[in-house]
Amino acid sequence: MTVREAVDLALGTLAGRAVRLRELGDIGLATAYESSYRPQYASRPLAERRIVRRKSVLLARHTPEQAVREMLALDHRFHLFSDVLTGQDSVVHRIPGSGGFRLVRAHSTARLGGSGLPLTESAHPAPRLDVLGAARQLWLTCWPFVFHTDPGDGRGRILYRRYDGHYGLITPIADPH
Repeated sequence: MTVREAVDLALGTLAGRAVRLRELGDIGLATAYESSYRPQYASRPLAERRIVRRKSVLLARHTPEQAVREMLALDHRFHLFSDVLTGQDSVVHRIPGSGGFRLVRAHSTARLGGSGLPLTESAHPAPRLDVLGAARQLWLTCWPFVFHTDPGDGRGRILYRRYDGHYGLITPIADPH
């Protein structure tokens, strides 16, 4: 098997898994499952850390429950999306060690409707931080990511720790519609 064939096989397997997880009505197995392969974060001195990955994305419009399902299908720890219920940039993320999930909205909180998921909502909106402030919070808390709103445009952003010891930044782009 060539390298190209191996990559195609792996991508096909992951795509099939994503489709199956999206189609599942009960995500009990998916809720409990998180990839056991998570490399350790490289230790890098603070002065050497840089944003080495910038990703601009058109946010999918989801309900919080749909966003959790998408996050699980992709085996991510967090998922940035546009909340259909409020129109706000929002994030859902795994709560380490609990098997549950948390929703954080950019500007305000709203009561979640009934859901079959262990999903709770943060009582506080995302903090208003520039990238330097978000990096400072990431460093102080040792969290894997910080969801914050940009003081300039008020949009939600995620600054996250990369396994190479640097940072990545996910920013939303305007919806063309």
